[in-house]
Amino acid sequence: MSSLANPSDLTLEALVDAAAADVFPTSEQWGWAEDEIQQAMKRHPWAADTIWHSFALLRATQPLMRYERPYRAHCRELLDRVAASLDTRPGTAAEMCCVASAISKITPMNSSGFGTYMRALTQAFPDLVADLDVTSDRLSHHEALNGERIDDLEGQLRRRLTVDDRTLGTIACQGRHHGESVLCRYATSVSTFPSLVTALPSAEDAIALPPAPACVPPSADPLPTPSWSSPLGASPATEG
Repeated sequence: MSSLANPSDLTLEALVDAAAADVFPTSEQWGWAEDEIQQAMKRHPWAADTIWHSFALLRATQPLMRYERPYRAHCRELLDRVAASLDTRPGTAAEMCCVASAISKITPMNSSGFGTYMRALTQAFPDLVADLDVTSDRLSHHEALNGERIDDLEGQLRRRLTVDDRTLGTIACQGRHHGESVLCRYATSVSTFPSLVTALPSAEDAIALPPAPACVPPSADPLPTPSWSSPLGASPATEG
């Protein structure tokens, strides 16, 4: 199996497991996740309802995600996958960056491993890499030399970082987002349409309503014969 690091007793699985140890969520992540959801809803308005219900996918999986930049990049990729109806279980570019960073502190990286790290950086932080010309140059160099091995390592790493339960599943919505009534495609409650709710009388009001008029029996004449006179004083039956 290919490895990010130089040959040693450490396997890729062991390195990834060591890098993912001690993951503790922070209170700031809630706000970052909410903000990324709002931004994703603007990028993909056709999938806004699904994105709004994707908060559960955005849990941190790496210690470095206690920092804003890697965590936001992680959320951004997952939400873009949701909008595109792609599998959200495989590892993200941000997760690969976190693992590669941790591995680099354990053992030196080989050329293809470093190239995989640079590729993940480019995918997760394109704005950052654009400001670092030396990074893009080095990536081009490694891609030219080890492109196929980098492809293989990226695939292995994404599979190894797969989170099996990172899926949306069945979405249930009561027609309210953050306490506000909304027209959500997943809503199953009449509360989605507040105008209908306000039009219905309450139980107390229903008690005070007058009883409905009795139905007219089928044998009765539903329309009584009017008694009236023509302008000339004769009834319509005697005219002529």
